[in-house]
Amino acid sequence: MRIGAQFVRAAAAVIADDHGQDLIEYALLTTFIGFAGAAAWNVMLTSLGVLYGGVADAPWDLWEPANPVGGGS
Repeated sequence: MRIGAQFVRAAAAVIADDHGQDLIEYALLTTFIGFAGAAAWNVMLTSLGVLYGGVADAPWDLWEPANPVGGGS
């Protein structure tokens, strides 16, 4: 038997065999979710930084010093 025929038969057997297909699908899905999370991380990081910066600065905007008593001319 020729090597080419053996290769074709082995390739057909690999293609026809579906054992482990669900593991491959889960691995691809997990990879996609990981890349999507990594891409969204920069957007979330910027948004959270702006949000927390605004919350930290908000009390300073509310404070108003009292008028001095008896400080006239």
